[in-house]
Amino acid sequence: MPELSEGSHMTAIRGQDLALAIAITAVWGLNFVAIRIGVDVIPPLMLSAARFFCAAIPLVFFVPRPAMPLAVFFAIAVTLGIGSFALLFIGISAGLSPGIASLVLQSQVFFTAALAVVFLGETFTQRQGWGLLISFSGITILALASGADVTLSGLVLVIGAALSWGISNLFMKRTSQVNMLSLMVWMSLVPPIPLIILSLIFEGVEANLRAWNELDAMRVGAVFYLAYAATVFGFGGWAMLIARYGAGRIAPFSLLVPVFGMAASALLLGEAFNSIQMLAALLTLFGLALAIWVPVDRHAVAGQEGSRR
Repeated sequence: MPELSEGSHMTAIRGQDLALAIAITAVWGLNFVAIRIGVDVIPPLMLSAARFFCAAIPLVFFVPRPAMPLAVFFAIAVTLGIGSFALLFIGISAGLSPGIASLVLQSQVFFTAALAVVFLGETFTQRQGWGLLISFSGITILALASGADVTLSGLVLVIGAALSWGISNLFMKRTSQVNMLSLMVWMSLVPPIPLIILSLIFEGVEANLRAWNELDAMRVGAVFYLAYAATVFGFGGWAMLIARYGAGRIAPFSLLVPVFGMAASALLLGEAFNSIQMLAALLTLFGLALAIWVPVDRHAVAGQEGSRR
């Protein structure tokens, strides 16, 4: 994601951009419901392939290719595209509810921080350390309280998706000046063929033929939602906001994704959360907030805004 000067971090977020950030997180939260609807008919690996194909075509003919080393480009495509998204889709197909999946996937923050310490020599503050520990405790409680809507296999798969996402974030750190929309569109060219092959091998030709015969408007809509709403609108708008305000100001909004994800799953799919799961969700969100929230010097913001007037 783009890294900007400190001055960009001091810009007060305008009302319309605040609305855009909330809208994007809402779209990403609903993304998990769309996955559930899709995998009810389409095998998860094939659904993931369709999502990336639609995200790439026809936009790849209109969006400029990201200027970055090919090795880094393919590393992101494999870890984020083939790794993270495929595991997420399989995890939801394996029984993890969309609401819980939207929460567990945010553990990518924990994996990103831990991997950066090990491989990049980065450090984090005591506050961030406590935050990551608390969020990890929340995920652990979810694992121990696994039931009909929290299958252990699904939970492990989505944690694997978060780990793969965390690995991709290490490569993302080398693409700080690359537009995220361009990267996502061009990266989407890579996963479809490997995912189709994997689907035919592990999910079977028969399952894919049956899905084709049972395909309806709702499943087609789910694919388009995953490709264009969640990817094109979501990542395109997110990249614009980060370019305008800096990652430190925008990243905390991602905490709204599981809020919208769990609410949408409850309203649209009838998912119910027990008291233990709600406690785990609150612990995870609180820990993530401590880990990623960047304090803003309000006096500096006020001074900067005053000088502009």
